[in-house]
Amino acid sequence: GWGMGVAVIKERDSTHASPGAITWSGGFGTSWRADPSEDLHAILMTQGVGFTSGIYDAFWTSVYQALGD
Repeated sequence: GWGMGVAVIKERDSTHASPGAITWSGGFGTSWRADPSEDLHAILMTQGVGFTSGIYDAFWTSVYQALGD
């Protein structure tokens, strides 16, 4: 869902999407997320058009995997 310019994750659909997390992604690779259930705030800052390089998925998957350690 969307509200106030950010996305709200409504259901888990990947390894890096907790329900209730609030997220925003910019057009040039910058991404921000606050996940209250994991007590997490994280920012990915890149410069490039789109997420075609796989950095986006690799970053968020790594962040959530690190929480388990």
